[in-house]
Order: sequence, then structure tokens, then C-alpha cells
Amino acid sequence: MALGLGLSLGLALMLSLLVGLASAQGPERSGGTMPAEPEIEARWLILDTARPLDETLPSLLEALTALKAGGGVLDFDPTPRSGGPAGVPGLWVMALPDAWSRLCHLPGVLTVDESLPPPSATSSGPAPLFHASAVITGRVTESDGGTPLTGVQVQIYDAVSYAQIGGMPTDANGYYSTTVAAPFDQAKVRFEHPQYAVEWYNGKYYFAAADAVDLAGGGTVTGINGSLEKVGVVSATVRFEGTGDPVPATWMDVFGVDGSRAGSCRTDPNGQCVATSRAGAYKLYFQGHLIAPEWYQDKTSQRMADTVTVTAGQTTTVNATVAPAGWITGVVTDDSTGLPVPIMTYVFVHDQSLHQAGFGMTDLSGNYAIGGLDTGHYKVCFLDFARLVGQPFYHEQYYDDKPGWDQADLVAVTAGITTPNINAALTPITPLGTVTGTIEEVWTIVRSPLDPGENVHIYFYDSGSGTLVYDHHFWGDGSTTLYTVSLPADTYKVLFTQDKAVPDYAPKWYDSKTSYASADVITVTAGATTTDVNALLPMPWLGSRGCISGVVTAAVDGTRLPDVEVRVYAGYAENYHHVKTNADGEYEICNLLHDYQVQFVRNPYLPQWYSGAAARTDATTVTVSPGATVTNVNAALDLGGCISGRITDPSGLLRPSAWGRVFDSSGERTEFHDRRWLTDILIPDEDASFVACGLPAGDYVVQCREDSLSGSVPVTVIAGQETSGVMCVVARRLYLPLILRDY
Repeated sequence: MALGLGLSLGLALMLSLLVGLASAQGPERSGGTMPAEPEIEARWLILDTARPLDETLPSLLEALTALKAGGGVLDFDPTPRSGGPAGVPGLWVMALPDAWSRLCHLPGVLTVDESLPPPSATSSGPAPLFHASAVITGRVTESDGGTPLTGVQVQIYDAVSYAQIGGMPTDANGYYSTTVAAPFDQAKVRFEHPQYAVEWYNGKYYFAAADAVDLAGGGTVTGINGSLEKVGVVSATVRFEGTGDPVPATWMDVFGVDGSRAGSCRTDPNGQCVATSRAGAYKLYFQGHLIAPEWYQDKTSQRMADTVTVTAGQTTTVNATVAPAGWITGVVTDDSTGLPVPIMTYVFVHDQSLHQAGFGMTDLSGNYAIGGLDTGHYKVCFLDFARLVGQPFYHEQYYDDKPGWDQADLVAVTAGITTPNINAALTPITPLGTVTGTIEEVWTIVRSPLDPGENVHIYFYDSGSGTLVYDHHFWGDGSTTLYTVSLPADTYKVLFTQDKAVPDYAPKWYDSKTSYASADVITVTAGATTTDVNALLPMPWLGSRGCISGVVTAAVDGTRLPDVEVRVYAGYAENYHHVKTNADGEYEICNLLHDYQVQFVRNPYLPQWYSGAAARTDATTVTVSPGATVTNVNAALDLGGCISGRITDPSGLLRPSAWGRVFDSSGERTEFHDRRWLTDILIPDEDASFVACGLPAGDYVVQCREDSLSGSVPVTVIAGQETSGVMCVVARRLYLPLILRDY
């Protein structure tokens, strides 16, 4: 089933860069799949009983809720407990370290106490004022003897959205008790300590496999225990063969014999790095731009690599010798002018099996250099940057001046040696002209350059079709106002805007117009310069901003939904300002000005744009006036379905470095929630498991690939249900270039 849109082979190969796989010469280097986890401090806020609690508590809880929405407070138990000295009531709060200076001055707070134990199931106090909460308790011990472990970070995640919803460290006896504010029906619990292997409840290694803890109805859930294994250490020293010099900035990836990724580290200036993993047998892979990639010790594949045994609590020392990298260098020019190509060009290096072995970009002089190559023969592809934002300016080209993969010349590379003069002279699809102009801010009548670090996007749209042709970034430095852009000869409309959540000024079309329809047309002539396409961007007065507010509910029954991410996009910008709905499904987002599109995102619901639109192009624009609040920007979200499974090769070996897409029945690429965010790219976990949620009911095809291997599997999605156990098997296929074009 052909699902592609007629992409060229070169552009298809470019996609691996866009998903973060481009620099890997073999398995993808992973920095881990878990989100960055802030340091958490949990303490008691001891309440001031000089005034009745029914007077002070509501305003205190309101303040804590506001701080939680702003990110300073991670979680709190809204029920006062008699855990303070002499029975004085207090609230148990988890917050970031820099938040406590504000917390101790909140209304109704007497002091902060970090010496008292966390609340227990027997803590007494008034009934909760908000929704019922659930309490998760347990104990964490060492796996070989039951020794209690102190200081283990216990992290609680929503079982559906993968959002962290609670957590705290274990006490001196290994116990913990953490509150999860309602309404979360199920949670997954993670235990982390630097000297032990990360574990998910109940004895699982990854989020996808972890047992869910039922929180429905609130109350206390006991016995959510952890039993942690001591890790072993792989201490590696990497040196160049022959010279014995240390190799810095090189990654060592640790893979299980089943193909799962167990750890990684990057060498320091002395060529040394340390990775931790569970006890077991592993294969090591070394890669970086300074070396020819290899499996330990001096092997060409994972199956042939030497096995390294890791023992719990011990250090396994590895001395690896690697060959220096081969390099390819060259310059990319415009064959009509002989000058460097005026826009950035991507350069891709692939071996004969279509594995991407290297990647680089041209500088302002058209030069590039690509390292990290082993001895072998490669093909080199040149693609201009404009392909990513609109129409390509230049024809795709392979070395040496060839139109496609099949005709491309092979480039011989030897490890440790630079192969120079792999040049390209690209042919413009349409002859190019030049546009110049100035960009200035204006305060009343005072003009000034953009401040250092400020940037403006200059979007060039085809004046006939409205298609985006090119996006030029102009960066302020406090003095420069002039910009220069090369474009194919044609007619355009030009938009000046900031790609930021809260822009400093409204988007402006040339020449001082407010919309595409009213914008002036500019003409670009081949070999000529169109001048004075200028923009004066008025800055608003400080304080003249407004808000958007609303309520998010479930479409099926009207239940108000907490933890919905509300994204506010400004004009044509791709960045967004965001908040999450509170426990009552309400939100307010401020510091806004001008026109916005609002999106509502929460797994496993279908993403929605205001008002009820599935796509941003169909969204209703919300206009915010200075000092005003636009209310009732509401949403009612429909439940989606989920797909989950793993990626393997035909022998069952896990392929955590593979990736994939989900296509609907019409062949269109589909956006979905994975464990972290809204995306359209399947990135598996270290155990090669994947999940795609928030999908409309219907028939889909999951396609997966890794280098020259690919596979697909049909799947049916039912709203509100998970289609699990989907196995996407990657294998070498006949007519591979056609399959790659499907991506």
C-alpha cells in the first residue's frame, strides 16, 4: 500500500535528521526517555491557628493552587493534618527549592518545618475542602537482603498522559507516603537512586510495562513497594589505535543482547566515561565525529561484538581502541553564478545499504565537513534548506552532478584521512533574484534596531496561491537593520512577525498592512535586487495586555477535565504560550495581545482547536485587546484510541533505534500523543516499545524503519480503547527506494 506523497529518495532520507537520528552511525544515541526531573523538596507548612482555619484556609489553598499552575509548587495535600508540633495542623507540600521563600509568607502560614515525617494514613484533620485525593504509600528496599533504602526518589506519573503528578524521597527507614490530587484514575510509580537500577512498580524496567496503581475513589493505596538492584559500572577508556591518544566527545552506548538499550556515556577530554546498568551481558557501541564507528572490540555488527559482563556493585573496565574518522569535505555553489549557494544546504552521506552514515550543513561560504566515517564507499546527497519550509530553490543533486541515487558516483573514504573536493554546483529550479529591506522597532516616533537576541521571521508567500515559499530569520544585534534574501523569480507577499508565544508587536504585512488579502505584492526578478521591502514594527506600551479564559470538559458527559494543556499560538508563530487547566477544568492565560489560535491537548483525548476545529487552519481566531479578558474560550474534548506495541527484527531482536509513522486510511500522516508530547513520529523506548494515543477511531497503518530495514502493520483503533500488542517487524525489502519514498 503506497502511502507516500511522492517524496524523492533524498528528501525521504532527510527525515532521519528531523527525528534526531541523523548523527547516529548505527544505533541511535539515547539520552534517556524520561523527562528532566527537577529536584523536589517536601515539607510541612505549619498553619497559624491564631485565626480560625475556615477563614484562612480557603485563601491559602487558592494561593497554593496558583503556585502549582505556575510551576513552583509540584503538589500539595489540601487536607490539614495534625502533624505539626503539639498537634498544630499543617499542610504537606512538595515544591521546587526556590519556591519556599514565597511559601513561608503565604496568608495563614506560621512557619515551614522540614524535620517532621510525612503524613501517614492515621493523620487527622478537617475534611478536604477540594476534590478527594489519593495517598500512595510503600517501602523501598535493596533486592539482595531487604535493606531499607533512604533517599530514593519516588516519582508518580499519570498512567495515561505520562505527566508527573507527585513524588517524594524515602525516609531513613525506606518508607514514603505521597499524595496525588484528584482526579487521576491510575498512576505508575518510578523508583530512582544513583547507586541502583531504575525500577517501575511492580518490578518493571520501563513505563510501558509498569503495573498501574488504581486511584479511583481516593483513599490510601498501600504496599506500592520497590526492590532495587544495585547497578554495575562500565568504565571505559577510549584511545586512538596506533597513537594511543585519548578520544574525547565520543559516545559509548550499552546494549542488551536482546537489542534493548541499557545506558550510555560520553567521553571526557581524557577519553574516559562511566555508564551504569543492571547485571548482565552487554554489547558496546562507540560513535562520534572523531572516530570510525565500531562495536567493541573492533567488530562491525552487534551480533559479532564481544560480550561485556556487568556484575552488580562492581566495575567492569573496558579499554577500547578505535580508528580515527574518515572525513568528506567540499563546497556547494550555484551553477548559474559560481557563487556559494545563498541558503543553507544539507549534505547527507549514506553507505551502499542506504544507512545514513553522516550529515553536515554548509556555512555562509558554502563549505561543509562531515566526519565520523569508516573506511568504505559512500554516496553524497545535497538538498537546500528551503525544502523544509516551502518550495525547494534548487534541484536535488547527488555527487558527482547526478540526479538520483542510482546514478550517483561512489566516494571512497579511508578512516583517518580526509577526502576533499566533494563539491556540488546546484541548479536553481527558477533563476534567483534578491530582496533587501530594513527592520526597525518604533516607539511613538523613535525608531531603533532590534535588541541583541530579538528575532523576526520574514515569511515570503506566493502572491497567487498563498503558499509559503521561504522563511528568513532576522536576528537583532542592537545596530543592524538591513536584511538580504535570495528567492526564485516570482511575485510575493511578505509577512513580518515574531515566532514567540507573547510577541512584542502585532504581525505586519508589507507595506504596513494587517492581512494577506490587503498586503502589497513585490516582484522578484532574476539577477536583480528588489529594494526597500521595509518594516516598522510598533512596540506596545508596557502593561497593555490581556487574558484568555475558559473551561475544558469531556464531550461524552460534560465532566470538567484537569491537566489539559491549553496552547495559545500568536498569529503565524509556531511557538506557543501555555497553561494547564486546574482541578475544575478551568484556565486563564494572560500577558497576551493581538490575535491567537488556541489548542487543547490532553492524552488520550483528541487534540482540538478553538472552536471545535481539528486543524489550526480551521481554528477560530481569538483577538485580545489591551487590558481585556476574552472569556468562554471553551472546549469539549472527544476520547481517542491508542495503539501500543514494539519494533523488532524478524528474529525477535528488539530495535530501540528504529522509528516510524502512523498513517490513516487515506494515506495521510497522523499526529498523536506518545508518552511525552503531541507528535507525528514514533520514537520507541529503550525496550523498543511505543505508544500512540489520541487517535480518531478508524483504520491505520503503522510504518517503521531503521536504516535499510522497514516494515508496516495494519491496525484498527476504537475510541476509548487501546489496541495493544502491535508488532512492527523491520526487515530488508525488495525495491527499497520505493518503500523509503513512503516516508
